[in-house]
Amino acid sequence: DIAERKADAEKIERLAFYDPLTQLPNRRLMLERLNRALVGSTRHKGHCALLMIDIDNFKVLNDTLGHGVGDQLLLEVARRLQGCIRLGDTAARMGGDEFVVILEGLHSSTEAAAVARKIVDAAAQPMVVEDRPLHVTTSIGVAFQDQNRPSTTVPELLARADEALYDAKAAGRNTFHMA
Repeated sequence: DIAERKADAEKIERLAFYDPLTQLPNRRLMLERLNRALVGSTRHKGHCALLMIDIDNFKVLNDTLGHGVGDQLLLEVARRLQGCIRLGDTAARMGGDEFVVILEGLHSSTEAAAVARKIVDAAAQPMVVEDRPLHVTTSIGVAFQDQNRPSTTVPELLARADEALYDAKAAGRNTFHMA
């Protein structure tokens, strides 16, 4: 009975904090971790960055090839994202084809740019989903929090990353832009 309750509690927590498809943290858990990162970077006089990632033209792929292929594509992008970040950083799925990465303990914005470039390059590598060769690209908006802006809030950092994401898309996609 106790084991069953424990299993139920773990299942409820998983449903509350993790994306059911990718098993990455969901928006709720990402917001908690982002807040923790901002507080930690202020306390330790460090830096953090928020990367907002969007799969270019995902809706077209999903609509033409089907949701099963779209789901497999999302899983592969999630796997590649995790391969581009350090242990302790957070990759999360916000919903749809939108992902977020939180980078902590940075020394400069150059480190955030290097991770963004690594993600753009990793996503652009050819992939095969259900025996179909696919080529996808990503656009990334990067918002960097440093000691020159110690009072940065979660909503402000999210808004800056979102604006940078749209700048990356306007610049032709398959790139990143720093806010």
